[in-house]
Amino acid sequence: MNKAVLIILMCAALAAAPAVASQPVLSVEATSDIVDGKPMVVFRVTNTTSKPVQISVGQLPWKNRNNTVIAVVNRKSGESAKPKFRIDDNFETGTVDIGAGQTVQGTVSLERYVVGLRELLQKDDALVFWHYAASGESSAAFGEQGGWFALSRIHSR
Repeated sequence: MNKAVLIILMCAALAAAPAVASQPVLSVEATSDIVDGKPMVVFRVTNTTSKPVQISVGQLPWKNRNNTVIAVVNRKSGESAKPKFRIDDNFETGTVDIGAGQTVQGTVSLERYVVGLRELLQKDDALVFWHYAASGESSAAFGEQGGWFALSRIHSR
């Protein structure tokens, strides 16, 4: 086979190959906690790169409701808690520097996101689904991540 034809075929194959997804700049995890009897979400944001990154305080998932979505669903019935109206109410200024491989952590009440949470949790266990779209200080997109965790039923006393 002619070398030119072989090179053209190889280039065409490479161009048609799916792009390999790059590793996200930030890795985000969310777990549950109970603080003063209230269900909370604990977010951990880790810099996965070898260089420091800078993010606005107001862009952290526990600060800004406009870049973090949380939904709570009854585990058995599928009934969902009604979401609260989103208000851009975070006017915090400043930045957080996250060093290479370092993690920052923050907590937010689930009641900030949904109405009727206590009533839903008195019926049964729940599933909490979350999504976070991260962006840096220069508005560079750091990627979108999401996940879920289980939340135990609150037993009436």
